[in-house]
Amino acid sequence: PSPGRVALAPLYDQVPTILWPQLSGDAAMTVAGRVNLDLVGLPAIREEAKLWRHDPRRAADAARRAIEAVRDATLDGTIDPQGRVAHLVLPRAEAFLTS
Repeated sequence: PSPGRVALAPLYDQVPTILWPQLSGDAAMTVAGRVNLDLVGLPAIREEAKLWRHDPRRAADAARRAIEAVRDATLDGTIDPQGRVAHLVLPRAEAFLTS
């Protein structure tokens, strides 16, 4: 990135643990002190943003948009709405958005 700009690093070692229920639901790093991914919602995103001295509203908005994109991909048929991914991810996305 150019000076004064922030860029996110590529995602490495990402495992969609929700697709494999036998895997732990705990994250490798905490989000606002929460380890279990079921406990990470918009409030935790805001709290974590504050710890990093970022605007909590912008962080929550970015997280909300990402989750809405996954939900919308399921609702518009990009992700098979009857498939395993939709069955596992959609309830979690809705819970995140209403947290």
